[in-house]
Amino acid sequence: MSRRTANAVISLWIVSVAGCSASTAPAAPPTPSEARHHAAPAPTQDAVTNEEIDDAGEVRAKRLEAALLGRPAPAPELHRLDGGSIELRDTIGRKPVYLKFWATWCVPCREQMPHFESVQQRYGQDITVVAVNVGLNETHEAVRAFRDEYGLSMPIAYDEDGSIASTFQVEVTPLHILIDASGTIAYMGHRATDELDSVLEAMSSGDAQAPSPSPETATIAREPDALALDLLDGGSFQVGAPSKQPTVLSFVATWCDWYLADSRPAMSKACVAQQEQLNELSATLGSRVRVIGVAQSLWTDEEQLRQYQTRYAVPFPLGLDVGGRWFSHFDVRDFPTTVVLNEDGSERLRISGAPADLQPQLTGVLEPRD
Repeated sequence: MSRRTANAVISLWIVSVAGCSASTAPAAPPTPSEARHHAAPAPTQDAVTNEEIDDAGEVRAKRLEAALLGRPAPAPELHRLDGGSIELRDTIGRKPVYLKFWATWCVPCREQMPHFESVQQRYGQDITVVAVNVGLNETHEAVRAFRDEYGLSMPIAYDEDGSIASTFQVEVTPLHILIDASGTIAYMGHRATDELDSVLEAMSSGDAQAPSPSPETATIAREPDALALDLLDGGSFQVGAPSKQPTVLSFVATWCDWYLADSRPAMSKACVAQQEQLNELSATLGSRVRVIGVAQSLWTDEEQLRQYQTRYAVPFPLGLDVGGRWFSHFDVRDFPTTVVLNEDGSERLRISGAPADLQPQLTGVLEPRD
């Protein structure tokens, strides 16, 4: 499939998540009753084939590769699933490294695990192979069960706060990152391809060498100090900025409702309930509270976020958490999560999931205090 076609596939809401199974994706739940007739219907997996979805994931990965190829690789400390740490700074620049970012709920991750384990068995002595679980909507127990099910023998790291994925700018799972012995990024991809195998073979024999980056991309850009969120309506929201009213932050994933409907139905329903109740809350309290939606950037771009906004007729501003800085700053590892901030930006209340009484809980803390 051509790059143009793959980009068109990306624009479909169906690819807002890390691949799907062979069955048809569940239809999106209805929007609130007052907006139901105005919302765009959610596409299903019938719109594209599994191969096209994989192509779209590869395009995402290769866009990232184009930006990072040949750059010096960062060397964050990785926290092992069962305790202890992996100090990449002791390895990068001395030995090739293969990092694979994945999740237990990611279908192509599951499909690729036999290949991944075969890489560990073949190259584990020559290449440091690490499975990095992204830690979103996961538990340590689920990851251990997955490890046992697939017989994984490589070290497994757990991204407790999302900082590792943010450091490597991960926006798709699975994501393969190969770092050559000189410490530079030599390959990034989504699929388990012959090209991936070729680079692994070259790295194991010491022949791989990443191309030199252009001068303007010689180092990974430093994140800005201010935690500011660009909003779809053209505005911006910054934590700590002066405010006359409390703020409700709604942390969401645009694919939570339909992708998790079969595998994690309670979580899927919670995502729907949170969005619908916050829509109502925003209308009820009006200017007494500011509501901001913060969308996880994994498998989501601005177009998918706009489609989500339309489907649920979201009345408040939405922003895409590019790089995962907002999820990391507020230590949000499960969605949906609702965080209420005081006027000074301090946290007043946090609710994970969407219980039936979400709106009364929020209304109670948001009503003016004597």
